[in-house]
Amino acid sequence: PAVPIASAASAPAAEANAAAVVVVPPRSATPLRDDEAWVGVDAHWAPESGATSEVFAPEGQGDFLAALLSRQDPAEARAMATSAVLERFDSPPLAYVPDSYEELAAAMGRRDVLLTLLPAPDLELLTRLDYPALVPLRATSGELHVVGLVGIDGGVAELVGVGPSGSLRVPLEAVAQQWIGEAWLAWRSYLDVPYIIGRGDAGPGVLWLQEALQRLGDFDGAITGRYDAGTVDGVRSFQRRHGLDPDGIAGPLTQMLLYGELDEYTPPRLGAHAG
Repeated sequence: PAVPIASAASAPAAEANAAAVVVVPPRSATPLRDDEAWVGVDAHWAPESGATSEVFAPEGQGDFLAALLSRQDPAEARAMATSAVLERFDSPPLAYVPDSYEELAAAMGRRDVLLTLLPAPDLELLTRLDYPALVPLRATSGELHVVGLVGIDGGVAELVGVGPSGSLRVPLEAVAQQWIGEAWLAWRSYLDVPYIIGRGDAGPGVLWLQEALQRLGDFDGAITGRYDAGTVDGVRSFQRRHGLDPDGIAGPLTQMLLYGELDEYTPPRLGAHAG
């Protein structure tokens, strides 16, 4: 069942119980403290009447997030989330936001913003990759709502597409409780290189990869432009450093992390927009 929001009168007593959330206007939030309470959700948004302090307990925060999601129109929320992610790449919103991942990936790709599925239900990996993402969360009704994950700061996530202001700051623990394990990572390939670079490949993409890995200390072989055994070892070294599966293939996740670590590229990061 949905957990009703605590009233302003009950908030002081509840603040001591656990970390909680602040609903804020987009782009104007201040960082949260662990003892702050849910605020900014008026009676119209409260899932039920009857104030309770249960929302402040860690185990109740996911239920409350689910209740807020149930109050949101899924199509409107998805449009807000997609627009917020595109904005991080200085790209205008879509006139129409498709329902399916495949159609949405194609539409965003026409804006030069790529979508890549998170390969495993791993919230720590999602956080470590540090890229904006579209994340399906489960509402109280069981329906999935796609929200934009656009910031993380000290264990607090900034979500777009939920709450009366459209922007919500919530502990990652609450997100994890409603997460189905899927995320659509948004990134940009700054160079004209293959989506996947692997053993046996040759050409400019491999040259860039070898040079990048050498600069970062993961490759000490010759820059040949051929994806040889030494290049495989360099890619594996880089992948291990970043907690990826060391398969030796420079796919989307590896390329995303390379762009994020090299000084000449400035991809949008979750940490850069939090707080």
